[in-house]
Parts: sequence; C-alpha cells; structure tokens
Amino acid sequence: SITSGVLYSGGDLLAQIISAARANHLSSRIFDHARFYRALLYGYLFYPPLAHAHYNFLEWLVVTKGLKGAMASVFKTVLEQFVYWSYFSNAYYHVVMGALQGFSPLECLHALAAKFWSTMLAQWSMWVPVQLVNFHYVPVRHQLGFVLVYSLLWSTFLSVAYPPDETSAVVDWRAPAVILLDRSALATALG
Repeated sequence: SITSGVLYSGGDLLAQIISAARANHLSSRIFDHARFYRALLYGYLFYPPLAHAHYNFLEWLVVTKGLKGAMASVFKTVLEQFVYWSYFSNAYYHVVMGALQGFSPLECLHALAAKFWSTMLAQWSMWVPVQLVNFHYVPVRHQLGFVLVYSLLWSTFLSVAYPPDETSAVVDWRAPAVILLDRSALATALG
C-alpha cells in the first residue's frame, strides 16, 4: 500500500511538472496539493487491495488450469487486459478520482463515459507488453511490485491525460445528449 501510494502520488507530481513545463509556467506554477493527495489516497487506499486480489486470482486460475511458461503468460495477459481487469480498473480509477474531486455519482459516470475508451486504448498499448514480460519472467511474489514500478509511468500518463478540472458532466434532461457545463455556469443557470 505504501509503495503504491508513493508511486501514484509520484506520478501525479511528475504530471504536474510536465504540464507546467509544457505551458512554460514551471517557475510560476502553483502546486496542486489536493490533486497530489487524491492520487496518494487512491494509490494507498483504493488500488492495492483490489490489485492484490486480482494477482492472486490470476495465479489461482493458472495453477488450477495447469498452465506453464509462455502459455500461462499469454493466458494471464489476455484475461487481465481483454476479459475483466483493465475494464474494471480503468472505470474504478476514473470514478474514484471523480468522487474524490467531489463530483456526484452521475457526474462521475458521465466523465467516465467520456474518458473510458481512450484510456483503454492507451492501457493496452502500454500494459500488454509489460504484462507479457511480467507474467513470463518475474516470479509471482514480485509481479505486483514489477507492475507498481510501471505504474509510476501509467499514473503520470493518467494525471497528464486526465487532469482534474472545474468542469463536470451534467445531464440536460430536455436535450438528447449530455452537455458539459462548468460549475460556475451551472450555478448561474440555476440561479
């Protein structure tokens, strides 16, 4: 849990530095402490128990099925990336981070809908090769640690690609589609 918390918050710290450098405001950028602590909390409290259960489940499946070597690595990677874990973990990340920002459940779900497939495509491009190596060459007891090291890169990507902002998804029940309003516009509209 501690390692995961350090790596997720470290990823956010790197993301804030990268974002500031891109905007050429590195010296004048104010550090977003709340954002940093949300990443720390997610990495320390929300992610580790589920990730631990996931890796134990994958290993149990491989042992139960008697798979070994490359076949076990491919089986674990396909199951993880294309059957259940990647879908769940990405949805979980976006919903938890939205909730930690103070968004309502409906706002979290609409934000998830807007971000989900782009996150999935990015995840598959990074994690499929990483997990093939992990599951084939890294002993089971060290696989989560191996993933956590790469999670620093992943959490940095997530924080750069999906930074918190002041917009929230709001449903206009008179319109056929979801529209995005910033909170001040919503407050003005509602009076």
